[in-house]
Amino acid sequence: LNGCYEALSGGSTSEGFEDFTGGVTEMYDLRKSPHDLYQIIEKALQRGSLMGCSIDITSQFDMEAVTFKKLVKGHAYSLTGAREVRARGGLVKLVRLRNPWGEVEWTGAWSDRSSEWNSVDSSDCSSMRIKLEDGEFWMSFGDFLREFNRLEICNLTPDTLKSETICNWSTSLYEGSWRRGSTAGGCRNYPATFWINPQFKIELKEEDDDRVGMEPGCSFLVALMQKDRRKLRTAGRDMETIGFAIYEVPPEVSHPVCLWITGQSR
Repeated sequence: LNGCYEALSGGSTSEGFEDFTGGVTEMYDLRKSPHDLYQIIEKALQRGSLMGCSIDITSQFDMEAVTFKKLVKGHAYSLTGAREVRARGGLVKLVRLRNPWGEVEWTGAWSDRSSEWNSVDSSDCSSMRIKLEDGEFWMSFGDFLREFNRLEICNLTPDTLKSETICNWSTSLYEGSWRRGSTAGGCRNYPATFWINPQFKIELKEEDDDRVGMEPGCSFLVALMQKDRRKLRTAGRDMETIGFAIYEVPPEVSHPVCLWITGQSR
């Protein structure tokens, strides 16, 4: 894909997701996660999205270090399921994770051998219990937020999804570039020229069928990607610092406009 396996060194979960599937990835800092993150995970599973999570490291000595409860730092786990179960008189939110090593599993609450399973209805228990020491395990959503630092969700394009039962996205792809003197307007620190950057108008026409809460809305994702930059690393050229801003456009405007920066970006 990028010349050789050496090009994968130092990559991220989201890069691998996007390169191998053509999907669009969103990342959540679990120390500042949105209040509806569990619903976001459930919706991602319904859409057939791929999910990975990891524990940050503070130094290279931490890489793949194993914690007291058998979680591996700096290691990419897959998030493969979410389920609410009734236990001890209340509902408990659980997530299912998988260590791709196929071994070294979480040993805390809701792990394979934990006593928490004794309070779960037998029908739920039998459908959720998994093979011991196969790398896949359950943990409470609260423990997940405490133990992990990052969640990455790769939303797949319709041509990648095979099942007709999976809710999928509509996808649009635009290609462009910044050219000095014509379309390179700089960042928002340069309001006099910022407007000459490439502009794309997005119109959201349909409300979500599975929205959470009472507020209507239309979910959409925007990703700005640099094509094939990894191939240039051997020449000393790394990723460029790029970005984008999203603004609400008045209905009467139908053409590119001079956007004076007023702090109203979304």
